Amino acid sequence: SAYDIADSHPCRPWIIQNVRDDGVARGNNIGLDASVGDYVLFLRPDTFLEDPDSLKRLMSVLGTTIEYAAIGPRVLDRRGRHQAGDAGYRVTLLHAFNDAFGLTRVFRRCRGLHVRHPAILNSVAWDVDWVTGRCLLTRRTVLDRAGRFDEHGAAHGADVEWGARLRRHGFRLAYIPGITVIQGAAAAEPDEDRIPPVYPPLSPGWIARILGQYADSRPGAAPMAAMRAVLATGFFFRAVGYAVRGKGFPARSAWRCAGTALRLPVAAPGAQ
Repeated sequence: SAYDIADSHPCRPWIIQNVRDDGVARGNNIGLDASVGDYVLFLRPDTFLEDPDSLKRLMSVLGTTIEYAAIGPRVLDRRGRHQAGDAGYRVTLLHAFNDAFGLTRVFRRCRGLHVRHPAILNSVAWDVDWVTGRCLLTRRTVLDRAGRFDEHGAAHGADVEWGARLRRHGFRLAYIPGITVIQGAAAAEPDEDRIPPVYPPLSPGWIARILGQYADSRPGAAPMAAMRAVLATGFFFRAVGYAVRGKGFPARSAWRCAGTALRLPVAAPGAQ
């Protein structure tokens, strides 16, 4: 059990058992309140530091690069495939347009909601507006100044909102693709090679997250209608492009995203 592992570990980590699941942001804040030290690492339960030196390397980057307030590694699945959605830029119409129409994979300097261009994935460090909360390293002084994770915003979007808040405070965040972590269960599933890679930008859940975050930042019917139109149109053309090239799985995923962008109801900002 987790308690047995904690008791036998030389660092004797604390285990905090919550009465209920109040979301990722709440869990992060509870752990933050109980933590000590100058550096804070946020790591999701389904994310693994497969390389024992990954944490040391992250600490070395943040400790020697004072201009960065927070950094995050590249996230891979268990087969070593990049999981889009591990870093990116704030939710705006322009960034959504670039992402929905696939321009971020063609032009390196074209900012989208996520980083996906091969040149960025092969860089040493890349400035972004947010890094994923799956594995995020920061300084306590940064948290003291910019604040904790927002527990009342869009579901599963606290890392994006927190990163945007850091940028408003004048901080810089860096994506470090040369350091990797693994997302997924520790053991491989049967027939895993036949499972397509998971791309958040091609999932209805990702569309829901983007719409929720945009509703929080730009309330009103007109901004939401514009965002829906951009996402639906972009993913429709992507679905057609995938279908023409015989890529059935991403074509179906893009088509579902287009439909979700048009039909999904979005709660008012701050609604629980």
